[in-house]
This record gives sequence, C-alpha cells and structure tokens, in this order.
Amino acid sequence: MSTIRLTAYPITERDRHGVCIALGLGQQLPSRDEEIKTVADCEAALERFAVEMTATGKPWRLSALLLKKSGRKPAGFDKADAQGRLTRDVNLELAPRRA
Repeated sequence: MSTIRLTAYPITERDRHGVCIALGLGQQLPSRDEEIKTVADCEAALERFAVEMTATGKPWRLSALLLKKSGRKPAGFDKADAQGRLTRDVNLELAPRRA
C-alpha cells in the first residue's frame, strides 16, 4: 500500500503550447491524500478529485505525487507518470488565453 497526494494548482493562463500554473507558495492549495495499491487506483483517485474540482468552476491542473515514506511505488507508476496519466486539466476552457 502506498500513499499519493493529489493537489490542484490554479491555471493562470493558456496558449497553444500549454498552460501556466500558480504553484501557490505560501498558500493552501486544494489537496488530499489517498491510499493506493495499483496505478489504476491512482488514476481512479485522480478522476474522483477531477470531478470534485470541476464543480468549483475554476481552471485547475491536478497532479498525483507519491509520498516518499508511504511504501513502494506501484508497478508502472513511473511509466504512467511519464505518459501524463497522473495529471489532469479541468475547466481549461475557463483559463485566460495568452496572446
């Protein structure tokens, strides 16, 4: 069993190349910890968090981070992370466009 931290970072602007996020240094960002056994558990937890954050009506970049002291990484965790399966953008269309 491992623990991940799901965190929502505000998207401040977007363009055709990607998005800019606010890291929230010194601020309390929406987050929660979840126990997982597999990458599928991580993806499911991220999807539940996405539904919750979509309801806020604000643009967010969601990220899943494995907590170091929580146990072993599930098989395939690094590969899923490299493939972008452990991040989500919600309400992206609401972020201001950069010219």
